[in-house]
Amino acid sequence: MSKIIFFDVDGTLVNFSCQMPDSTRTALKLLHENGHKLVVSTGRSKSEVYPWLLSMDWDGLICGAGAYVEWNKKEIYARYMSDRMVEIIVEYIESRGGTYILEGSSAIWERDILVDKNRALIEEWIKASNGNGVDAPIPKARLFSHISEASHIHKLNFHGMDMDSAVMEKELNRLLSGEGLGKVKAIRFNNGNVFVTSGEITMEGIHKSFGIDMLLKTSGFDVSESIAFGDSLNDYEMIKNAGIGIAMGNACDALKDAAHIVTSHIDENGIFNAAVRLGLIKQEEI
Repeated sequence: MSKIIFFDVDGTLVNFSCQMPDSTRTALKLLHENGHKLVVSTGRSKSEVYPWLLSMDWDGLICGAGAYVEWNKKEIYARYMSDRMVEIIVEYIESRGGTYILEGSSAIWERDILVDKNRALIEEWIKASNGNGVDAPIPKARLFSHISEASHIHKLNFHGMDMDSAVMEKELNRLLSGEGLGKVKAIRFNNGNVFVTSGEITMEGIHKSFGIDMLLKTSGFDVSESIAFGDSLNDYEMIKNAGIGIAMGNACDALKDAAHIVTSHIDENGIFNAAVRLGLIKQEEI
């Protein structure tokens, strides 16, 4: 019976040297040949996904941590933050010495006067997470001087916020509720169990599992036929709610605890090994 399989990108499909392991490429090819449907499910907006990855043979895309959904290369759902919500969030981050990148469907946006500081904080995040300073490429950002110049924002990344994400979330929601706006969720990025001062802010209720639900309604698959792979906290709902949730060996402990299966590290044939274990593909030469 065909399954629909969802894959996070960073730390799952693509390692922290920005490469897809050969064993993963082999697994994806065999899974498709065996009739399974394959979907990218990433926190990155579509404009941030590696072009070479987008060019591969995917049946669907979930981007912006669930805010944007495609099936068979057709957009079936998109949701954006209101302009005022974005304005309040960036004012809050700037007032506490942080920086940010706004993530949109067709572009990402960066404040012109914060570029140098932002790049320095991103490099600090990469080094803290990866231990070797390997770049995690993102497309060139459009610069803006006033928030009104940015548009169609799904979510944003923050950098240099040395505070608990739960505190940030609570304070932001207090500010937003004062103007009758919706709520948001904030989490810090992690690599394994190394948490840093960078993270992401999404609209409340928008997460990868939400995107999966939207896609399942269109694709005709039931959630019981779904499998999801991930490694980070923004994969939590997806891993917990999938028919089978699989945490990579390099995942953080919280995700491993929520998963049905923990496979090997991304660079130790994690996706391939899990697919063999589940009987989705046969053992092949890697």
